[in-house]
Amino acid sequence: MGIVTNKPRAYAEPLIEALSLRPGVLVCADDLAVRKPEPEPLWFAARRLDVKPEECWYVGDHRRDMEAAERAGMTAIAVRYGYIPAEEPLGDWPAQRWFDTSESLADELLALLASR
Repeated sequence: MGIVTNKPRAYAEPLIEALSLRPGVLVCADDLAVRKPEPEPLWFAARRLDVKPEECWYVGDHRRDMEAAERAGMTAIAVRYGYIPAEEPLGDWPAQRWFDTSESLADELLALLASR
């Protein structure tokens, strides 16, 4: 698992540590010359994890996450929770899958891993 965020590393690292997450790679806004929705941060993370972009699910709670995933050739997974304003037109997002809760997303990911 990797994390690609548009947050600067100074903010992202303490948050990830507080959540006890241990990503295989963390790509922050200040790591590369471009940020999401450009695909380069996602490609960089995939290379670091030694996986092909088309084998990745990119999960996000913003339209730019779905655009980045689409541009990177990854499966765009949208969640309906997080930092989404109530008036956001979610139907316009280029997502391939949607999840309403973190539990349903985790269940799907665990089932996917178990099937490999």
